[in-house]
Amino acid sequence: MKKLFILLFIATFVVAVSSCKKEGVYQPKQKISKIFNQSQGSSKNLNQRWTWDGKNLAKIQDGDGNLVATFSYDGKKLTKITGSDGETMTFTYDGKKITKVEGKYNGILFSTYDIKHNKSKISSITMTEYFIDANYKSTLTTIVFPQFASLIENRAKAGNIAKASSSYSITIDFTWDGDNISKEKYTEIEDGETDETEYTYKYDKKKNPLYNFFGGVEVNASCLSENNIISSEGIGAGYNTSTEFSIIYDGKYPIEIMQTQTYSDGDYTGHYTYTIFYEYEQ
Repeated sequence: MKKLFILLFIATFVVAVSSCKKEGVYQPKQKISKIFNQSQGSSKNLNQRWTWDGKNLAKIQDGDGNLVATFSYDGKKLTKITGSDGETMTFTYDGKKITKVEGKYNGILFSTYDIKHNKSKISSITMTEYFIDANYKSTLTTIVFPQFASLIENRAKAGNIAKASSSYSITIDFTWDGDNISKEKYTEIEDGETDETEYTYKYDKKKNPLYNFFGGVEVNASCLSENNIISSEGIGAGYNTSTEFSIIYDGKYPIEIMQTQTYSDGDYTGHYTYTIFYEYEQ
């Protein structure tokens, strides 16, 4: 069946989106060349290789050098991400603002992402799922909207698979504190039932290398915010999570971010550690 479009850090739909940045433009001063990861109890692995064409990100490969995705532009502005198996994410603009992203596989629409703004900032993103089965995992969704990808994958594992309809949707509403997202509210609707989860964030004062790269980690705040997350709290129906981020910097940018998460659902409390390493072009 169709394969997962990408194991990108989770990330990542390269969408430049924020208050003083042009949406669809990701041209950082420090350009990432490699991303490594290390899960709890395992060794450090090369996860992604990034190749640049001037100031624009041209392609991403996995740690073995296999092509994962290529990026198309109109000048500086991102227009399309194409996966190695032909899956695409296409971006629609209203002037300088991204208003919609459409995911297609072999020309068949499987998801849409509707983006709303409050003045210059994104206020919400709504994903509508049109097609998915237990064997289908969209790599591009993992690149562009990792936070949605994890929810979709959890539903697939549970056997809760959406039919080819628009009966399933997730909306993320954002609260801003300056140029950083302070809170995300997830509203998941399926078959008339609604589940809500809220996450709150605190930040450092250093430069976020994924700023305007839509989906660098597993939360939108990680790519839409100017600074790096140092702690987060999540509260949902019957559970809560707490994550601390220990960061090592080289100058203004992080080179190592260790995430330590504590999860509790009332009956079980677990701990998990995950570390991301960045290398930059010299």
